[in-house]
Amino acid sequence: MLRILRAYGIPDILVNAIDDTYTDTKAKVLSPDGITDVFDITAGVLQGDTLAPFLFNIVLDYALRKATDGREEELGLQTKQRRSRRCPATYIRDLDFADDIALNRHRHCFSGSKKPQQALASQ
Repeated sequence: MLRILRAYGIPDILVNAIDDTYTDTKAKVLSPDGITDVFDITAGVLQGDTLAPFLFNIVLDYALRKATDGREEELGLQTKQRRSRRCPATYIRDLDFADDIALNRHRHCFSGSKKPQQALASQ
């Protein structure tokens, strides 16, 4: 995760702060039988951490980009037609936020005067 954050241009001071937050994290659980012994948290994000959705989105975006790289025409939803080599077609490959995700699989081409939103609404 830390390498991905750096690859996305997150400043080292923030990456180091995130690393410190998630390094040597320990917890106890309050159960009906009492408090458990202390245990290490070795995976996942901290419960209630306001940074968690951001971290999840960056890592998920990285994974989806790696999985779909070079396959935009096959996997994406075309939103703008190619006009030339310098103005390529644009595609939406995925829509994701926190724990919600939608992946596109069908190829759509929009032609004529219909805008992509109108074409999708008529299907």
